[in-house]
Formats: sequence, C-alpha cells, structure tokens
Amino acid sequence: MLVVGMIIVIAAGLIVSFSDLRNPRENVQPPNHVSYTVCPFVNPAYVKEWAKEVSGPESLVAVLMKSFNASLDPNYPIALVKKLVEEGKVERVYQRYAYSFANCSKIVSASLGWDMEERYLAVPPIREITPDTKEFDILYGMIYTEMDGKGVVFLYYLSNPATVERVEGISLFYPKNLSIVETTGEIAWRCWHYTENGAEVGSCEGDGRGEFAPTVADTANSVGIKTDGSYGYFVVVFNGTVNDQEGLPISLKIAVVTNGKEVGLPLGRVP
Repeated sequence: MLVVGMIIVIAAGLIVSFSDLRNPRENVQPPNHVSYTVCPFVNPAYVKEWAKEVSGPESLVAVLMKSFNASLDPNYPIALVKKLVEEGKVERVYQRYAYSFANCSKIVSASLGWDMEERYLAVPPIREITPDTKEFDILYGMIYTEMDGKGVVFLYYLSNPATVERVEGISLFYPKNLSIVETTGEIAWRCWHYTENGAEVGSCEGDGRGEFAPTVADTANSVGIKTDGSYGYFVVVFNGTVNDQEGLPISLKIAVVTNGKEVGLPLGRVP
C-alpha cells in the first residue's frame, strides 16, 4: 500500500550543492564542497553488480552503505533492495522518507509497504515536491529489509548547511521484542524494558539532551545514534523481524538545529 504525503510526478533528477560544514571546529582550511544528487533514475549496471555482493545480512550492511556513499543518493540503496527482492535474496522491504523545508517548519513524507514486486518508492528531487522552492533543509529516511530472519534498517540524512546549523542525532524506536545485534553508528544512549516484581519497568543509559534526550516509550525500546556532519548514513541489524505486522513498527526522530532553535523531525509513528 502506497501512502504519500502528496501526489508526486517524477520528471528528472536534481543536483544541489552546499558548503560542507563538517567538523567546523577542526577545519581551518576553506570548507569543502558537497554535492547531493537526488535522482530517481539510477544506473542499473551499478545496482546489478552490488546485488551480486550480497549473500547475507552482514554483506547487505556493507553494500547498502557502499551504494549510498557512491553518490549520496538514497535512490541507489532503494534500487538495490528492489533488485534483491526480485532475485529472492531478501524477504520483505519497507521504505520511508521525508523532506523538511521552511526552516524545518514543514514536512512532506511518503512510505511504501511490503509489496515491491511492481513498484518501489523513489525519492524525487525537492522541486517535484514543492514547486515553489528549490531548497530543502533536510532529507531523511529509512529502508527496512528482512533477510535470513533478521531485520536490517538503513538510515540516512542529507542536510543543507545553509539552513541547518547541525544535526544532533537520530532517535530510533523499535518493538520491545527485538534486540540490536549490530550497528554501524555510535550509540549515545539506549532505553529498554524489563520485568521487576511482576511489573514492566523502563530504563535508560547514556546521555542526550533536548530533542535527542533518552526516551522511555511505553510501546517501544529506543536507541540514540550520534551524527557528525551535514550528511550521514547508518545501518542497524536486529536479532529478528517485525513479523507480519501490516505497517512498520519502527520509527525515528532526527534532532536538528535551525535558526538557533532545536527541532525534532519525526518519520513514522514516533511514540
């Protein structure tokens, strides 16, 4: 089932360039240049070769990161998992993405459910979503894939350093019956549930503040992933899957600072 914040007509790609403000305290040289290429039309030859490298959840983690890092375009890992579905290497896929603009005061998001046989959710350039603006503050999303009994979540964000001063971190919420067995990101904090004297108790360890503070949710465990720079991507591997739930019970909140104000931007049903 396709759920889209608005009707999207994909016409062409877009390359946008901003100053790269990564590690501003350490960088005494003129800032580097970063270009984001967001185009729904990918090179199938690259996708075909990357798919050959995937033989299990461990290699899937590496290839997801490679496919995104190649051009900083989320459409490549999206096309990769679609190819893996076609080849029968992965069982199910669920996707979400969101654009935030107008100093993070507006969000347009979209998601696609489990059936990827006929269609998949490409991320369009910003001009296809908001014809009245050519700029966005941040594009962020997740791709959930099931392979060999494990859930693999690929998280990504691309921010505009001209409007987003910094990205504080990503809070990821997931079902209480799942445990994280691997993550490529640095963990700032964790929150989980356990039973004590017959009652369920929530607990947290680690530090965070503001919109990136540890959060004990009644319906989910959570983890805070540190971010560093104008863009980033991470993979989280769970010890199981979300089973046969109709929607994806995994969501996130990304904390950013824009105009001197911290904002928490959701994706999915954040507890």
